[in-house]
Amino acid sequence: MVTSHTWHQGAVPVAPTWPIPVPLLPDELFSSWLVRAALLHGCDPLVLTGSIWPKWRLWCTDFDRGVPDNRLIKISRVAGISEHSFSSTSLRAILTQITPQNLDDSTWPWLLALGSRNRHRHGGVQYCPLCLACDRVPYYRMNWRFAWHTICAQHKVVLKDSCYKCGAPIIFHMLTISNPHLYECANCGFDLRTVNVSEAPSGALTLQLSADATVCKKQGNYSGQLMAAVDWFHLLSYFIEIFQITSRSKSTKLVNFLESFDISGGDLFKSSTGLPFELLSVVDRMRYMDAANKLIACHVSHFYESAKLTRLNKSTLCGRNTVVPGIISHLICDLPEVRHHGRERTVSTKLMPRSRSTVKAMMARLFRKL
Repeated sequence: MVTSHTWHQGAVPVAPTWPIPVPLLPDELFSSWLVRAALLHGCDPLVLTGSIWPKWRLWCTDFDRGVPDNRLIKISRVAGISEHSFSSTSLRAILTQITPQNLDDSTWPWLLALGSRNRHRHGGVQYCPLCLACDRVPYYRMNWRFAWHTICAQHKVVLKDSCYKCGAPIIFHMLTISNPHLYECANCGFDLRTVNVSEAPSGALTLQLSADATVCKKQGNYSGQLMAAVDWFHLLSYFIEIFQITSRSKSTKLVNFLESFDISGGDLFKSSTGLPFELLSVVDRMRYMDAANKLIACHVSHFYESAKLTRLNKSTLCGRNTVVPGIISHLICDLPEVRHHGRERTVSTKLMPRSRSTVKAMMARLFRKL
């Protein structure tokens, strides 16, 4: 059985200039450590960071992706923790191993997007209520930012991504000295540890642990073949794209194709919001992960035979902007190709009712921005 991976070991302060030493806990996010350091010293996080970096509005950015070395020098001196230890909290170092894209300021593949607007955020952080309850010092982990993480590997329960009482996203950086505990909701003060938890599906957890192992070993396994971590995550992304196409189009052929893997199309339709994977709720992503585990567990030959049996064509499995993984692309080439004859479209200004799925996708994008 694959075990949960440790992303960094933490660090103990050595000769800090601060009155209270603040250790970096194992797998802790840099933002979580900064908030704890501020509250332990009796000030708001904004006050602490403003005194260290007066001209840097770091809370308006997603600095957990990585902090420049020249900025780590200042915090390293006062905290008594090495720059290397702080650098080990960088999410960039992990995500560059699993994506071929150049990571810039846009949404990163496989990283939950914060949706920052000044200091306010629309999401991007998950947590396990049982972990926060068991912690001697509650804190937020790096893996709670990964999009493929939807389950606590230790407690086998589904993660939470919002406050049960007020519905606000997890914005622990907005905590103040008046509510100085990281287990509290920064919006309403609700104790995040007290919510009911639900048992997680085994398939989603299995795939999550396999993804962690793929990052750790820098290679993954599919259909009995070892492949680079970048290619393995590309394959997983391709399977998720098939689910999203199915949930949008509700194609009978695609539904039958997925049912041959014992994947229920009805479960996927519940996740039909039109948002990218990194913006979906933890429950929607968990459904996709549970379904993707069934595809990855089968041999690639079963993928091809099921596509032929359900009479899928090349264009269905290979969209205009889809980059098909190499291990599957040569099989898709053998599928029939349907030619669509272009028709001249007439421009009409008449407003027509939109479909239920279109309205649902528009509302999901709207709520994400509110």
